[in-house]
Amino acid sequence: MSEESGFDGIDRDRAQEDLLSFDDEARSIFNGLENECHDFFLNLCGKWASPIAKDYTTGLTKKYEECVVSFGNSAKHLVHGAEEAANILLKANGQEPIPAIISDLGVSVTTRTFWPCGDTKDGLTGMDREGVRILLASFSEQIKGYINRIDALPEGISFYDTDGVLVETYNRNLDTLKDTTQTLLDQTKKDMNKYIDSEIDNILMAKKEAQDVMNA
Repeated sequence: MSEESGFDGIDRDRAQEDLLSFDDEARSIFNGLENECHDFFLNLCGKWASPIAKDYTTGLTKKYEECVVSFGNSAKHLVHGAEEAANILLKANGQEPIPAIISDLGVSVTTRTFWPCGDTKDGLTGMDREGVRILLASFSEQIKGYINRIDALPEGISFYDTDGVLVETYNRNLDTLKDTTQTLLDQTKKDMNKYIDSEIDNILMAKKEAQDVMNA
């Protein structure tokens, strides 16, 4: 409450603006993460094919889907929880509630498919190692950028009175999601670098098959 104005309520316009701003940024992060993962796995399918690739990426795509969906759901709950908290404060002081924020954040499954690799591609088994290395490096940099944006999101949404004095903050910890995403990315890089070192790439496989034909 501002002692100068004697006003007990919260700044309704600022609260609504902060809620919409948070929702816009969270939705942008969600869509960006979803698109980056979709593109990474789609391109990976064209550069790696083997029973190992299929088994590993089948589990990995599910982990990334869970990570993206978890962020979307948590951000949505923060927005709507803060909206409810703001309206309770507004109602208690006889102010008009904030209109319902319609957000498409939070889904049970992503709208983009995260494709796992196959056993073979065009009848061949192997890996384009340099192509995968470049793809992994690019994916890593993009996801790091989104992790930084998650880190920059406020941990809670604060409400102020018309004089800018803090009244209350609605918190929902997003740090766990940032850490989960970083851990998943780090493990992916570690695993993929191991596979890059151990898998036979498509070029070597093609040469071997050509040699076998000539020796037949």
